[in-house]
Amino acid sequence: MTALSTNGTLIDCAMAEGLAAAGVGYAGVSLDGASAGTHDRIRGRSGAFDRAVKGIRACNETGLRTGVRVTVTRENADELGALLDLSADLGVDRFCLYWLVPSGRGQDRHADRQLGPDSVARVLDRLYERAEALGPERIEVLSVDAPSDAVALLDRMAAAGSPALDAARQLLTLQGGACSAGRRVANIDPAGHVYPCQFAQDEIFRIGDIRDQAFGVLWENADNPVLAAFREKEGRLAGACGTCVDRELCGGGCRIRAFREKGDLYGADPFCTAGRGEPWV
Repeated sequence: MTALSTNGTLIDCAMAEGLAAAGVGYAGVSLDGASAGTHDRIRGRSGAFDRAVKGIRACNETGLRTGVRVTVTRENADELGALLDLSADLGVDRFCLYWLVPSGRGQDRHADRQLGPDSVARVLDRLYERAEALGPERIEVLSVDAPSDAVALLDRMAAAGSPALDAARQLLTLQGGACSAGRRVANIDPAGHVYPCQFAQDEIFRIGDIRDQAFGVLWENADNPVLAAFREKEGRLAGACGTCVDRELCGGGCRIRAFREKGDLYGADPFCTAGRGEPWV
């Protein structure tokens, strides 16, 4: 399925119909807050919130599946519950929570917006509580780009006595961890350079160039050192991630966050709030 990531501001009913006719099956629209004040300030554009909401409604009216996406930072964390409620009221199919990844402008210009561990834990609690209250029949709620969230989620399910706990743990184990960089995910930049994911666009992580070799050839090259670095993490992880017994559930955390923190691709994921030395029960 082809999915579209968009700010939603150019989508009207005609555009939504054109997207569906072209084969787009899902449109994820970014909202940075539950109010125009927050969203427009972060986006730097007056009226962006109202136009994004109109874009969501246009997709819904034409039957194109939609979702709301938010990157949670210090600026908008307090609006998470209200944004979830707004998303449900808009009738979207999915709500996706992203964390700020220290890459690109997220590293150079916006690193001070990152939440600390205690705030991350509170956000995850709020996300779980609101997801439970709304129910999966009304809206699908996801935490997307921090593999360690998987373990934190199991903790909350256990505390709540969720009947889906065993199934959730089995699913996470079968997936071999939530991080897909270099395995189920790749990034191709506008120049044709291939990287393990959209956050690993440093030259040292360049897998190759599709102008020189077909993507399939690059991706199936078992001798490529970058792919090996991301695919063969077991036994190389250090610090808390190396000793954590739950690493099979999160795939050893986010390697890019570890690399940005101390320059060590296999170091501890600094964003993890759930790692431990005792087995998860």
